[in-house]
Amino acid sequence: MCAEGILKHCCIINRQTIYWNKSNPSDRRPERGYIGVRLIKSQGRYTRPCVFSGESITMEIETSDRSYCRVRVFLDYWNYELLMRDEDNEFNTDWAKIGPSLAAAATNLIQSASPTEFQGLNFYGSYGPTEQGRKRNHWATSLIGTRPGVSVHMVPRKRKKAHPKCPQCYHITKSCPECGADMRGTEEKGVDVRMATDMIKLAWVDNYDVAVLVSSDADFVPVAEFLETRGIKVIHGAFPPKGHHLSSCCWGQIDLPKLREEFRFRKGE
Repeated sequence: MCAEGILKHCCIINRQTIYWNKSNPSDRRPERGYIGVRLIKSQGRYTRPCVFSGESITMEIETSDRSYCRVRVFLDYWNYELLMRDEDNEFNTDWAKIGPSLAAAATNLIQSASPTEFQGLNFYGSYGPTEQGRKRNHWATSLIGTRPGVSVHMVPRKRKKAHPKCPQCYHITKSCPECGADMRGTEEKGVDVRMATDMIKLAWVDNYDVAVLVSSDADFVPVAEFLETRGIKVIHGAFPPKGHHLSSCCWGQIDLPKLREEFRFRKGE
C-alpha cells in the first residue's frame, strides 16, 4: 500500500514522531493496534516507531509470508469439567486431542482458506487443601501438562474467611456437629484473572489469530469484546444454552457436546 493510502487509515496524522505507547513516549515497546497495525498485518508488523514528515511516511516493517490460521485454546478446567459431566457423566477427555480438535473446528467455523496451526492449549484450574486436591494438582501438572502443546496453570483454592450462618437466626457454625470439620468452604481465586491476562498478553505479542474460549463465565465478556476490537476472532467453546451472554459477544461458537466424540478418551488409542 502506498504512503498516501496508509496515512488515510492511521489514527494520528501530523508532523511528529509517533510512538506505540502514547501514554509514555519514552517507552517504545510494540503496542499493536494504535495506528493501523491491523491494516497492514497481512504484510507484516511494525518493529519501529512511525515517522510522519509532510506527505511521506517512514516505517520499518518485519515482513511475513505466513499463510496459516493460528489458533490457541483457553480452557477453564472446572467450568468445562462440570458442564461436560452434566451432558455425559461417563465422559473422559483425551487431553492430547481436544486442543487440535477445537482448533480445527474454529478454522472451519470462520471458513478460513488457510491451513490450521494449533498454537497450544492453555489449561487453567485450581485444587483444594485436601489430599484429593493435591492429587488433582499432581494429575494436572505431571500428566496433562506433558501432553503436546498443553500448558497447565493450577492455583490453590483458599479457605473462606467467614463461617456459614443460619439464614433465620444468624447463628454461626464453625465446625460440623458430626465430625468436627471446619465448616468453611474453599473458593477459587485468581484463575479467571490469569486466564484473561494470558489471552490479552498473548494477543499483544501476536501469538495467535483466533482464540477458542472454553468457559461459560460472563466475566470474560469484556475480554472477548476487547480482543474483537483488535481483530482477534474469539470463538466460544460453549454448552448451549448455558453461557449465552458470552456467546453473543464472541465471533462464533462451537457446540462442545456435539463435538465431544472427537476428543473422548478411549483406552488403547
